[in-house]
Amino acid sequence: MSINYSDGTKTEEHIRALLKHAENLSSEALIGETEYRQWAVEYHLCPERANLLRPFNFSELDVLEIGAGMGAVSRLLAEKAKHLTVIEGTDLRFRSLKERLRDLANWTGYVGNFIDIKIDKKFDVVVIIGVLEYAELFIPPESVIEISPFERFLLASASFLKPDGVLILAIENRIGLKYWSGIGEDHLGTQFDGICGYPNASTPKTFSKKELGDLFQTAGFDFLEWFYPYPDYKIPNVILSQTLIDNFSEAAVALGSSRPSRDYINSKIKRLFPEILAQYGISRAGLLDEFSNSFLVMAKQSCRDRISDHILSRYRNGEIAWYFSIRRKIPIETIFINTEKNKLSVSKRLLGTKSSTRVTLATPKLNLIWQPSENESYCHGTQFLEAWYREGYFNGMEASLSLLRRLIKWSLTYWKIDQETLSLPGMSIDAVATNSALKEDGFTLFDLEWQSSDPVPISWFILRNFICLSPHKSVLYANSIKPIKLKNLYLTFCQELHIHPDLKLDIERETLFQSMTYDLSPLDVLPRIQRELDNKTPTTEYFYKNKSENLNFFARKNKIIKNKIIKILNAAKRSFIFNSKT
Repeated sequence: MSINYSDGTKTEEHIRALLKHAENLSSEALIGETEYRQWAVEYHLCPERANLLRPFNFSELDVLEIGAGMGAVSRLLAEKAKHLTVIEGTDLRFRSLKERLRDLANWTGYVGNFIDIKIDKKFDVVVIIGVLEYAELFIPPESVIEISPFERFLLASASFLKPDGVLILAIENRIGLKYWSGIGEDHLGTQFDGICGYPNASTPKTFSKKELGDLFQTAGFDFLEWFYPYPDYKIPNVILSQTLIDNFSEAAVALGSSRPSRDYINSKIKRLFPEILAQYGISRAGLLDEFSNSFLVMAKQSCRDRISDHILSRYRNGEIAWYFSIRRKIPIETIFINTEKNKLSVSKRLLGTKSSTRVTLATPKLNLIWQPSENESYCHGTQFLEAWYREGYFNGMEASLSLLRRLIKWSLTYWKIDQETLSLPGMSIDAVATNSALKEDGFTLFDLEWQSSDPVPISWFILRNFICLSPHKSVLYANSIKPIKLKNLYLTFCQELHIHPDLKLDIERETLFQSMTYDLSPLDVLPRIQRELDNKTPTTEYFYKNKSENLNFFARKNKIIKNKIIKILNAAKRSFIFNSKT
């Protein structure tokens, strides 16, 4: 019997139509990308969904996926595994899943509530992505013995495993840091409900690390290995291991905060603080894993390692974190490796290969070279982004902008300006703020994977820095209620450095760069860049931190309320006098 769960019939039929007409169905394909503004479309179709399991080896394994949805993760599993069996609760979603897997023959599927489905074979791996939290909604209470729907869910899942099989489960963290910052609970949309323990009604429920670990243990899974997807398991671009968090916590925060968390229900949420600064704070307290936004757990009931070592072969060989740039024209994975000397090194590869071969992209107006360094030592120290947020949050907009001025002035000296053309060498094209860290005598650069065959005009270099900081501009307004356009900051910086601004041409250059590196039409890139430069409203609004501004803000509100109350009382008084006279 199928279960009652849907994003809406119209929406799910639309997603199926997008899959039906898609030519490329691979786990790296951007199916229906122009419609990702609809959360359901993005969730079911974007390639980032599969990043969750990209670091793991499923070759030659029999895999069962429970609650497969429309196949976003199923596609990767079917591409990698010997055979995939899927169970999906609704017929409409299963039809979309069939479209996603239509060109592959190594899979079978069932529709219905998985606790009612009987399968004769046992599996090496059972995969459960974002399903456990719904157990109260589709698993009836056990009448014979007192057992929670969540325990029954895990016990039923374990029944499909071979004795040394592995259960892989992803779920949100009930006390994830993003929920403390003000983002609504992912399923209910309301702030702080998960943190406060959920209402008594049957609703989706998630767990803290301890609660989830205890739940696994109750179901007989005594052997757990923890991983942490960021920003969360839904649309991850980073997978961190426990080893990275335990031994290189600074790097764990830098990676985990590379992309801001999202509220998938309310995009205009006001956040209480910058997550990146809070992440550094809890990391220094040794609590980063406890407050991770999501968990990815490898669970076993047996101490035997045959299957788990196979799945985690890359991790066992020293890879302890992975960063995926899946939407590039050249999809890349960045691997963080724990060396024999307990140091962290970084390598970049073409996705799905062991190669970091030089790649050239050429157009009549711009020639780019992708040539990352291999086994580069990780850049420790204060990352520019941490300092940017810290200055803006505690000292205001001008403090952050002053830091950026210092970086740009340092860069002009470091790269040596060509005075005739007022340009920098082509290697500087990737030397932007997000690829820099602070040193006592200035700055240091890392992750310079792109080069230009042509010089980089200084005005474009300035613009590139503002574009890369655009997702992080909200902190500029933590102490101010007067937002400013990035376009105006670009013009101000050019003026201060005595550089002639050429905004129109620089926007064209940046549009060409992004359309080449991300394989997008310039007609799609240009409007987005223009919006980023013209929009005065921060992408994330913080409550005013400055006490005087807080008091002024509430004083204005209180004055309005006071005036309304006086008007009401005066009206009531007049009404009372009139009624008394009559």
